[in-house]
Amino acid sequence: MISRSGINLSSAVMAHPARRARAQALVDRHPELGARPVFDPRPAAAASALRTARLAWAAGDDAATHHLVIQDDVALSPGFTSDLLRLIAVRPADVLCLYVDWGSLSGTALRMAALLGHAWSPVVERGYVPTVGMVMPATLAREFAACTETGGRLSHGGVDDAAMLEFTRQRGIVPLTPVGRLLEHEGNDSLVGNARQGRRHAATARNVDLSRTGVLALPDALAHMPWTDGEGLLYLRDHDGPADGWRRVQIEPLLRAANAPLAELFDALRQETEVQAGRSRLRDLLSDVLARELWLTGLLTGHLAADTARRASLARDRDAAMADPVAGAALARLAPGAVRRFVPDHLLGELGEAAEPLVRAAVRLGWDDTLGLAAVLDAARSH
Repeated sequence: MISRSGINLSSAVMAHPARRARAQALVDRHPELGARPVFDPRPAAAASALRTARLAWAAGDDAATHHLVIQDDVALSPGFTSDLLRLIAVRPADVLCLYVDWGSLSGTALRMAALLGHAWSPVVERGYVPTVGMVMPATLAREFAACTETGGRLSHGGVDDAAMLEFTRQRGIVPLTPVGRLLEHEGNDSLVGNARQGRRHAATARNVDLSRTGVLALPDALAHMPWTDGEGLLYLRDHDGPADGWRRVQIEPLLRAANAPLAELFDALRQETEVQAGRSRLRDLLSDVLARELWLTGLLTGHLAADTARRASLARDRDAAMADPVAGAALARLAPGAVRRFVPDHLLGELGEAAEPLVRAAVRLGWDDTLGLAAVLDAARSH
């Protein structure tokens, strides 16, 4: 256990016995954490992350004020322990997710928060809470463990992130994620079937900037390109609609129905592609169809960021957002996170570099809104 400035932090690494060596290596690399390896108590049974998570969340020291649980397939960022303790000191009562996936809706929210200069972003998925690495007050950790005991109220078929969602929702808790990377998801193997999701990196490769402040309010709209579809969608918060609380609208048909100047939008894409130094390589890596969807997603991302800044009276203009290195690092992972099932793993890094200028140009153009996106969004929100 680590003690500093009134924070007593205990920690556990959860793993399957088949990956005992990996879990122990993680513990050994970070002796300062004093983490306990916790293994699936029924490794021959059907795969269940919740069996192990329950034990991991119950493994906190009695004197701990906070408890950290990380999974065995992560790499901690440089300065992890020091950064984490300082982040806990800022938000001591909150549930903190230390990782959100680069292709997730929460990753999209993180990019919005980064563009607006915030330090924190809410977890906005409505089907799960990312549990790859989490820290919470020790009392909550013990409550979660008790709720998920055999015969307890939260079973969820052995899925720990779905159980965590219900646990936090029942208590009115919105988990937060820092706008920066504290840990990285390594490899693509999975004991519970997640390998089919493709490579699952963090939403940004840049470490946290502890000088940043502010929390992104729960957004009512996000432009997101789900990794499952390769299609740009506008997500609109709708509590009376779908079960997950989000209504999805295809961006291009939405623009077409609103008589938006699609010819101008795609001409801007063509011009931007032509001026890029790596344009030929980008065409090799990304189909024209995916490039169009990425472009539209970037346009609406920029517009929604500018609209959020205006409505929240934030002193944030386009130049400040685009010059922000934290925002730049988050935008750089938009493309590979969105198309990770359409591009070979070994090319995703190169794709991120090749597509980054395109994404930034789209966000910049959308922020300025010279093409009338505000009217399109207003119409979509009113339906």
